[in-house]
Amino acid sequence: MSILSLAAPSSARETVLQRLNGPLHRRALWVFMAVVLGHWAEHLFQAWQIWVMGMPRHHALGALGMVWPWLVHSEWLHYGYALVMLAGLLVLRPGMAGRARTWWGIALAIQFWHHLEHALLLSQVLGGWRLGGGPAPSSIVQLVAPRVELHLFYNTVVFVPMVVGMAYHLWPSPSEAARMTCSCALHRRPAVRPALGGIVLLALLSGHAPLAGQGMDGAIPRRTLTAGVVLTHEQWDRYWEGTLRRGNENIGTVTTRSAALVAGYGVTDRLSVTAALPYVRTRASRGTLREMHGVQDVQVSARYALLSAPAAGGRATAAVGAAVGMPAGGYSPDFLPLSIGLGSRRVSARASAGWEAPAGWSLGASAAYTWRGTVRLDRDAYYTDGQLHLGNRVAMPDVLDYTLGAGFGRGRLHLPVSATVQRTLGGSDIRRQDMPFVSNRMDFVRVDAGAAYTVPATRLVLRIGAGRVVRGRNVGQATTFSTGLAYALPF
Repeated sequence: MSILSLAAPSSARETVLQRLNGPLHRRALWVFMAVVLGHWAEHLFQAWQIWVMGMPRHHALGALGMVWPWLVHSEWLHYGYALVMLAGLLVLRPGMAGRARTWWGIALAIQFWHHLEHALLLSQVLGGWRLGGGPAPSSIVQLVAPRVELHLFYNTVVFVPMVVGMAYHLWPSPSEAARMTCSCALHRRPAVRPALGGIVLLALLSGHAPLAGQGMDGAIPRRTLTAGVVLTHEQWDRYWEGTLRRGNENIGTVTTRSAALVAGYGVTDRLSVTAALPYVRTRASRGTLREMHGVQDVQVSARYALLSAPAAGGRATAAVGAAVGMPAGGYSPDFLPLSIGLGSRRVSARASAGWEAPAGWSLGASAAYTWRGTVRLDRDAYYTDGQLHLGNRVAMPDVLDYTLGAGFGRGRLHLPVSATVQRTLGGSDIRRQDMPFVSNRMDFVRVDAGAAYTVPATRLVLRIGAGRVVRGRNVGQATTFSTGLAYALPF
């Protein structure tokens, strides 16, 4: 066999790779993204079957599984997709340049580990052995995390840097465009206050009203898409039974952890919309109540900036907003304090105003009224407010809350502090030595502080926060820590 015949296949492969990362790069990327989005749709449909439709996990097989159950049960399918995903990221990476190549490489590295996890699962099926001695095949991380949640996480942490890389590839800087070997680049859009969208999103969806220094009007910049995640850890071992502050050895310390997917979009310079979907887990350190977990309530809100004008040597702002929320999972609200939510549909209206000094100092205030719908219990009678009610529907009192805050923002750093007061307009107190009830009067005063920082040379915003309930009625004296990140992408 001649040297030329040995070299020919390698040359052909190089030609294919060059074409895939040259004139065919845009088409190959969109085909690859279509496959990725189809796989995402399957995972999201499976999550919907489990947490919304209430299907047992072994019956929640996604859309493909409803037609071909055997296919979804096959580890070959899952490994095959992981391999295709890894190959796509690897083959299409040479066409990337600069920041796009960096983010695409992050996705490739995470997917390499994801692929190894699936290879381990497949090897157990083929070899008849089990990692950890369990009854079913298990990956390494699956030993401590459920499979559905774990692979939703894996796909999320691969997908996010992929999207960021795609955005940088489609809208490169001039120096990056000069190094590209394909024609994928679209026209370059000016990044007008891009990181502000992430700051506003995290402020709105971390439970804190944004201050003037962060964009008190709450408006994400026009045609800017923001997305991120907020993690919260809350803990208390003392609570108010009516106005009596006490502990309870039957439950010990109550811990609530949540992870919320958040997104927002600047429709116009004045109007922005946001959405959030949290997954919540609660547990008590003592007693017989078992931990509860699941998808809580989906919330969609809109804010409209009414005013932004010079005033008193600074700038005054005003905004109005509305929000709707409803349970997204099939949780029970009747096991407080471990229920992950109150199970009520709600509509709220909010007004806010603020003032910002040229030096970056700011003051802000907001107030909201929330109308709450009835809650359905899994029982035919209940006792509250001194009387027995026959039926399973509970009328929920409305809620009024208001926030006062101050802050400082300069350059990449924003430092807000605030105090929030919630007043429930009706409801009864917790009866002595009894469990809380869903329609109890739940009042509190909470103080919060935080910091938001925009990472240099990126549109990535990081936020940390802490809060403490200093006074309350029928609520826990909770200490809360939160962290979040959001990425702002102008279109």
